[in-house]
Amino acid sequence: MTSIPSTEKDKPRSQSSKLGVVALFLLLIGLPAGSWYYLQKGFSYSKEVYDETSAQGSIDSLGVTLVPVGFRQDSLDGKAFLLVDGDRVSGLDNLEKIQKQFDTNPNFIVISKSDRHPSGLKKIAPYEYALGADYDMASMDADNDMWLVDRDGYIRRKYDSRDDEIWQSMVRHLAFVVPKVRRDQLSIKRK
Repeated sequence: MTSIPSTEKDKPRSQSSKLGVVALFLLLIGLPAGSWYYLQKGFSYSKEVYDETSAQGSIDSLGVTLVPVGFRQDSLDGKAFLLVDGDRVSGLDNLEKIQKQFDTNPNFIVISKSDRHPSGLKKIAPYEYALGADYDMASMDADNDMWLVDRDGYIRRKYDSRDDEIWQSMVRHLAFVVPKVRRDQLSIKRK
């Protein structure tokens, strides 16, 4: 028997079959592996932020009563808020950036307590509060001048505004703790 010599027509077919095998491998192995890696990174990130913002106790458990000054107590219901000790806070420009970033979210407000009202604080935190009885944030927590409180009244994180590195982590924590704005489903209207 004589062997049939290979022709030029066989070469493109073998190249296309190699390309098909590579494409099939990417589709069956590469895509799921990439998706798993992406989802695993997202899960790890969420778990890390969750651990950083674990509840440290409710405001009520500290015996603190928030007494609103110029707004109703029920206006805090269902909202996350940042309690700011205006007498000690520094970095008002960073706080203003955060307030602008979350300004459109009706589920978040910045409220402050201040005896001396630093310039610019009233614009950032238009709502004021007083601590009931003889409480003072400085005596209750000498190291931190801002408290992140979730919508259920639990303190999630305390911050020292003198530390420049806390501002980026605060944005991460706020994005995790502040309830998202619910968007109505889009509906198509036909004429």
